[in-house]
Amino acid sequence: MNGLEGTIRFHGGHEWSIGFSYAVQFVLAAIGLVLLSPVMAIVAVAVKLTSPGPVLYRGLRIGKDKRTFRIYKFRTLQQDAEGKIGARLLRQDDGFYTPIGRFLKKTKLDELPQLVNVLRGEMVLVGPRPVRPVFFQDSVREIDGYEQRFLVRPGLTGVAQLRGAYLTHPRNKLRYERIYLKRRGLLLDLKLIGLTLLKLFGRWFTLGFMLLLLFVFLSFLPSWLYPSLYIRIFGFPVNAVHLFLLALFCRTFFRWIPSNRLYIYRCALNLPALAFVLFTGIATLWSVDPVTAFRGAVYYLVTGFSLILILSNGEISQFSVRTAVRVVALTATFVSLGSLVQLVLVNGEAVAAAANGVPWQQSQALYGLPYPLRNQAFLATYLVLGLPILFSEVAHAKTQLQRDFWLMCSTIASVGIVMTQTRIGLTALVVTGTVFFARRSMRAVAGFLGLFGALLLVLALLGGPRFSLTNAWIELVQKWSEFSELFSSIPVKQLLIGIGTKNLERLDDVAPNTYDFAQGDDFPIPNMHLTLILENGLIGWLLMMWIIGAVLKELYCGYRRIRDSQIQTLLWAIFSSVLGFLISMNIGNVFFHLTIQVLFWGLVAIGLATILRFGGFRPGFVKIWRFGD
Repeated sequence: MNGLEGTIRFHGGHEWSIGFSYAVQFVLAAIGLVLLSPVMAIVAVAVKLTSPGPVLYRGLRIGKDKRTFRIYKFRTLQQDAEGKIGARLLRQDDGFYTPIGRFLKKTKLDELPQLVNVLRGEMVLVGPRPVRPVFFQDSVREIDGYEQRFLVRPGLTGVAQLRGAYLTHPRNKLRYERIYLKRRGLLLDLKLIGLTLLKLFGRWFTLGFMLLLLFVFLSFLPSWLYPSLYIRIFGFPVNAVHLFLLALFCRTFFRWIPSNRLYIYRCALNLPALAFVLFTGIATLWSVDPVTAFRGAVYYLVTGFSLILILSNGEISQFSVRTAVRVVALTATFVSLGSLVQLVLVNGEAVAAAANGVPWQQSQALYGLPYPLRNQAFLATYLVLGLPILFSEVAHAKTQLQRDFWLMCSTIASVGIVMTQTRIGLTALVVTGTVFFARRSMRAVAGFLGLFGALLLVLALLGGPRFSLTNAWIELVQKWSEFSELFSSIPVKQLLIGIGTKNLERLDDVAPNTYDFAQGDDFPIPNMHLTLILENGLIGWLLMMWIIGAVLKELYCGYRRIRDSQIQTLLWAIFSSVLGFLISMNIGNVFFHLTIQVLFWGLVAIGLATILRFGGFRPGFVKIWRFGD
């Protein structure tokens, strides 16, 4: 018996006593499974939807005392790929991966089911990695002392995993593992677990992932929790989400500096966005409340244009683009489902209150619902933005199961828009769907309009007042009269430059800093076009239209230039979403709704970044500053 083996056997063969006890390992693994169960459920669904075959991979591995056991992982390879690969390691360019396999492998999400192996006592949290039988005999024959690594149970992580890499030679991995076997103990295990978590967080919480996490958080944020996002800095209320976006922008900015130059990609949006920011900044000098106007200009910069700079100038891959749009599509589906549940709950409470003679207010029923669901106008805009993304997933589904799933999601989102009973939202739905399907065929357009028309006809026959043409015309004439009277009373100077961003409430003598613009439900004029004109003048409104026009032109040109059909469909979907959003701006102050603001500019940024990276041309740069020689 050599020295190393004697050290390990000194504890009577119970290697648990050196580090964590079995009871502690079991509890930690159980807690990990509970906390990570939502993530594991999402990964399992993603694996099932993106490739045929089982969700879990059950492969043979060699562990303690050279005994074989079955290891559990989320499947990252195509079915029967292991037999085709043989006795070699996978290369990055191998075509055996599933559509999300590389991502799961890179982020180590595929190894989460190994917590079950820890519960079964076959693995531990820290130790040498288990070995595939196909490599065992060769490694034992070629590497002296290789059998020493089988004196202890294999682990989820270890020194070799932190210091080495997947393609590190087994001989070098053994060096790290022998160091661990000699020095192992509770403190070393804790240190290795901590370093592993830091490494995983660095892989998981990439820039794109954090933005997606923010979007999902805002989409399902309970309404009662929204006010708690505000904190006071130097006496001013500041939204924590704004600070988070500003921190991401600063992170991206400082990553540019080590290259000794500060630059951004040349994009058609740069000039109009800069013009809008400069104009709103200068216009604060003539504002009713310069401080509020300045904060409003910063709001557009941080929550809108910074997203475009961050995503279009950061690292992006086709996989990250596909992941982002699928998250948007699934989130829109769940939000739409929530709206349908809301409809049932609200109608049920209203009927019950009427039967009991109890006063009832709809706002009370909606107070506990997620943030986008509290206002039908904002909900319709949200779903109009997400619906073309769902259509694009249907168009490029690779299996019948995927096609049926995304078709069901598209139907749910479409019904959600119809049930909001907002006329402008329905108009945006018609335009968005027609434009998207026009790319495919006129038959698809006819089918879409036929189904939509049939649904509206049923609702009209059921007596829905919102679907009455007479009521719609009366309301349109009334609105036109109100807006004409409003604009006739505005001085020419104010009509040109406005009263300052987010200063509209000053017309009603509302106390400063008491109105919650981000909520936007009771904003004085629920029309973003009119609000832009009143706050930023005709000049500011034209600059914003220039921005949206530049976005549409860039998306259309990118769609015509790119040859990849899947990217083409995505760009056309975003193009359709922007058109629908342009119409939905008449339904409410959508730019002041934080969730919609992040969703809209995020989709625009994804589209522009896709064109810059995968457009088949070398993008130009705009040099802002050069450091040193």
